[in-house]
Amino acid sequence: MNHNERLAQAAAALQKTVDHGDFDHAPRAAVTLGTLRLELGDPAGAQKAFQIAKDSGHPEYAPRGAVLVGIRLMEAGDWQGARRAYEQAIDSRHPHHAPSAWVMMGMLLEKQGNPAEANEAYRAAVDSGNPEYAPLAAVGLGLLLQGQDDATGAQAAYQTAIDSGHPDHAPFAMLLIGEHFTADIQHRSHFREKAAGYGNPDVLMSLAELYIAERDVPRARQLLQQAAVLGNSVAAHSLQIFGPDTATVTSDIASKAVLKLAQAGETDSMNILGLHAAIRGDVEEARSWWTKSASERDVIAPLLLSRNGG
Repeated sequence: MNHNERLAQAAAALQKTVDHGDFDHAPRAAVTLGTLRLELGDPAGAQKAFQIAKDSGHPEYAPRGAVLVGIRLMEAGDWQGARRAYEQAIDSRHPHHAPSAWVMMGMLLEKQGNPAEANEAYRAAVDSGNPEYAPLAAVGLGLLLQGQDDATGAQAAYQTAIDSGHPDHAPFAMLLIGEHFTADIQHRSHFREKAAGYGNPDVLMSLAELYIAERDVPRARQLLQQAAVLGNSVAAHSLQIFGPDTATVTSDIASKAVLKLAQAGETDSMNILGLHAAIRGDVEEARSWWTKSASERDVIAPLLLSRNGG
């Protein structure tokens, strides 16, 4: 029995639990079923399962289902439907799912071009003190304020994320403060090394991209090797794209793998393709990839754009 067959078997068992309709077990099974349906490539089935959880009235799984429904609707472009789903989770005042919904609401409001309300949504998540979503919201708030040229507010928001010590969000905030608000190269390097010290593979990947842009391929490869060991597949492919001595492609297979990931919306892959194009001298192609990456909220792409012609 292969992996997909095992998933399908598990989904069938969960569907029976959902169909049974038990108040406690059915909503929980519905959330898990939706996740499996996504993995099986059945987004419609996933949405149906999440909707069951959302409508269950269960104090734990209804708000969780509401957030998941909102995310799917947001991806589909149904912003009003997504907003109603997030509002349900927020109104639940669940200590975990309400802050999660506030973060997603902030992202939604930014997409809708409503920065004032987005600011309020992010601040509500920060004020919740939730150990997972408050730091994430602080980074989102920092990016929002930075886009509004509020340097003081942005730095304060990033510092909130740093102070949280969160293994994912604190190092990104550290990196962003260093890159955006530190003119001195030596001081910026200090922030980079502190960010790298968290050992987060995504941060290591982001740092490697910056060093490639600066043509410091040896340092970039050190970071890529660390990220690859920690499971970052884009880093592993990038090691084969940027050789140890030069920035020439050493593996066509790796290039195709990165292209496939980029076409699926993976932003580090977009950044890498842009970097390789820039090194080849194709600035137009490079900026096209970075622009796509920035539109997907990648935090490094705007830096690559600003430091390569605007």
